[in-house]
Amino acid sequence: MPGIMEPIPLNSDLWVTEQGTYLGAVITNVPFLAEDFCMSPHTQIDDNQLCLILFRGFMTRANLLKTLIEIEKGKHIGIPGIEVIPVNAVRIEPLDTDKDARGINIVDGELIESGPIQCHIMQNAAKIYSK
Repeated sequence: MPGIMEPIPLNSDLWVTEQGTYLGAVITNVPFLAEDFCMSPHTQIDDNQLCLILFRGFMTRANLLKTLIEIEKGKHIGIPGIEVIPVNAVRIEPLDTDKDARGINIVDGELIESGPIQCHIMQNAAKIYSK
């Protein structure tokens, strides 16, 4: 796993890179982000994958509105402009050098300075016990 400031290896079969315009991106390993917000209905916490959900820049307003309505029950998957990609690691880098034009980054509900974000699966890093 390269460090956040290191470049992604160009000749690697482990990484796929793409550049484009996006309305948003979500990285999760759980289906629900809130009680009524089923972002990734087929994701399981123990499947050793992250789920990258891309909101492509070409989404129509009608499809974006439909997504906001259908996401409550996880029925937004398949709407044109929504892409769900299972990944082991992901890095998102804003291309714009103007800090004010980079967009907004939110990690676990907290607003953070816009910049590169990278995450990966850490298998068996924690155990959860419940009663």
